[in-house]
Amino acid sequence: MQKIQIVDGVVVNLIEVDPAAVPDWAADWPDVVEGVDIGWQMTEGGGFTPPPSPAVTTDQVNAERDRRVAQGLTVVLADGTQVPILGDTTTKTNLQGLTVSAQLRIAAGEGAMVTSFRDRENVMHDLTQAQVLELWSASMDFVSEVFAASWALKDDFEAIPADYTKDSYWPSV
Repeated sequence: MQKIQIVDGVVVNLIEVDPAAVPDWAADWPDVVEGVDIGWQMTEGGGFTPPPSPAVTTDQVNAERDRRVAQGLTVVLADGTQVPILGDTTTKTNLQGLTVSAQLRIAAGEGAMVTSFRDRENVMHDLTQAQVLELWSASMDFVSEVFAASWALKDDFEAIPADYTKDSYWPSV
């Protein structure tokens, strides 16, 4: 049989005892109610409720933000071309470099020059310099939207919703 010790209305100990030899010090401890564990609180009616869930932290929201950025998105270019991209550091660095090159080429009158880009699914895309800028701009807009969503969740850090990972709080990909 199991017995529980309750201090100030909270289960603080749970022990297994032989019903024929309950120690004197545990004789007045109640028997375990099925499912009750350490940390549960006794209600006024003699029932038990589980401890409250720990509050969601801003670090947890930041981790979800970073996970969503890293998973990336599929950018649909103006001509309908779909380019799935990751949001990892390598892809971001690559896109930044391609963007600077595209700006320089456009300024030099070489905007029609084609740049090859390998997407998240390992498909090659031959993009004009304007399309490179469009790809970078859409991906950065997405990152900004994800950050804004995380800020909205953290604005009231006392009440970050427990279901903060729910897609409805975040921009769609």
